[in-house]
Amino acid sequence: MFEHYIKLYLHGKEKRNFPTVEITLDEISTLLFCTNRNSKIVIDRLVKEHWIEWTPGRGRGNKSRMTFLENPEALLSAKCKEMVQNGDLQNASKYMEEYQSLFPKLMDQFSNWMESLFGFQQEETIDGKKDILRLNVNIPSFFPSLEPIWAQLRSQSHVVKQLFDTLVIFDPRSQTIKPHLAFHWEYDEERLKWTFYIRKGVYFHNGAALKAEDAVKSLLEFKDDKSHPFQWMLSQVESIEAKEEYIVEMVLKERHSLFLSILADERCSIVHYGDKKESLIGTGPFSLNRLDDNRLILQANDHYFNGRPFLDFVELWNEESIPGLKEAGSSEFEFMSYIHPSDPEITGNRTTSIEWNTQFVSINTRKQGVCQNTSFRKLLHSILDPSLMKTELGGPRGDLANGILPETSEKKRDRVSAVDLLKSSGYKGETLKLYTFTDLDHVEETAWIIEKCAVYGIKIEASFFPGIELLKDHRLEDADLVHESANMTEQMEMCFLHHFLSSNSVLKIHLNEETMKEVESKLLQMIKMNEKEERLKCLKEIENIMVSETRFLPLYRNQSVIQYNQEVQNIQLTSDGWVEFDRVWFKK
Repeated sequence: MFEHYIKLYLHGKEKRNFPTVEITLDEISTLLFCTNRNSKIVIDRLVKEHWIEWTPGRGRGNKSRMTFLENPEALLSAKCKEMVQNGDLQNASKYMEEYQSLFPKLMDQFSNWMESLFGFQQEETIDGKKDILRLNVNIPSFFPSLEPIWAQLRSQSHVVKQLFDTLVIFDPRSQTIKPHLAFHWEYDEERLKWTFYIRKGVYFHNGAALKAEDAVKSLLEFKDDKSHPFQWMLSQVESIEAKEEYIVEMVLKERHSLFLSILADERCSIVHYGDKKESLIGTGPFSLNRLDDNRLILQANDHYFNGRPFLDFVELWNEESIPGLKEAGSSEFEFMSYIHPSDPEITGNRTTSIEWNTQFVSINTRKQGVCQNTSFRKLLHSILDPSLMKTELGGPRGDLANGILPETSEKKRDRVSAVDLLKSSGYKGETLKLYTFTDLDHVEETAWIIEKCAVYGIKIEASFFPGIELLKDHRLEDADLVHESANMTEQMEMCFLHHFLSSNSVLKIHLNEETMKEVESKLLQMIKMNEKEERLKCLKEIENIMVSETRFLPLYRNQSVIQYNQEVQNIQLTSDGWVEFDRVWFKK
């Protein structure tokens, strides 16, 4: 009906005495490409919508009179707003693009309205007033999966932690493992047989009570599924059994000092499996209300055993979905926004955090070619100076890095002549393949890398991939260089193991067999060490192998700055730069 109204309105606007015009039924049928019978149906509908008044012509030769009552621009705006609020972002986008040329001011008005949607909102619903945190995000592939065993991106992992719980949890403040779904555990003298006592009164989002059998099914599902990249995590587990309704027993093949840390990993979350696999039913502080290509909506779990969140809903909107959303996101949110640390225009409360997330370029030394030449890798190290990148590109680029461990700061570089290295590098003008993500910072840095290498005649061809697409084994194997990031949380040892043992880790795939065997040998030693200081020393030895042999090129650590108004309480950033949704509350 709206499309019909637009056609009639634009046609009528060309006539005299607009908004009341004389028009015949035949004229309407020609304009709408339909029969006179269908034209009458359209007219009746438009009258019922109160968009037009209609006075039919009496007698042969007398024209009917149509009066237009509504501005189509206002109708279109209202229609698109309704679509957006109902989650139909594709059709909202379609209408905006289709009619933007007719109504040039529409996009600006729509963008202003979109901006007002974001941040902290209190909205009236049929169930009363609700507190909503609505953010726009640009996430590659926009949450392709929220099953815990497939959590590969930082964004996925963060949302998984909102939906699911683990038996135990790592407390970053005390740096210890604490009870969670299991309120107590014990082990034998050899630390091979572990017994976990499940908390009573915990319920899944569908109302089912948590029992030991749920934990067993979840962990066996994780252990037995050979398709995911994290096989190493439970490879040392011999058996998992429910001994009683609330008791789980696990037996290890050999002692593992990080076993509790593994169980605290979000990939070992407890999922509800009934008669059929319900992969997104957890016990976490939020349940999944909606997930599609446009929006992810989390709803507070009213019965969360660890305390209900203040927020009723958290909504993440995909800024690529509709026109105006990205523009709205560039402004300050009422709640918060990621901003440039040195922006003088921004005022208000800020939280600044250097993320434990190192940007780096991995060099494929397993693939035959010039990257196996040590001089060529040193040449790349000399050319791609992160301090120069930070100076020239600016933006939220934080501390320079010399490794992936948080304590490893950038060291003074040995100034070796790039010209001399080029002569001994074995480079013969071949084109190297550099693969990376589609994110803006990666696109900017890739252009910078290509420019700097071109000065020395090194040819690089770049390809950009969204999220999970980049992390496929065959793609990482094909690349000569991969511009990636190594995320490190407070559980540094666990993250380090992920980077070298998970099957789709670029560092694992790019290391030649000899170096990989050396790294794996040291990791096997590490997991048997009781003292954390000894384990960290071992990790630094592995990192030194990588750096000294120029197996990868560390660049910098991300810097997050969040601005928020005075109403926001308990704002806390995780080590990977996300806000802890279940802790935030707003003072009105």
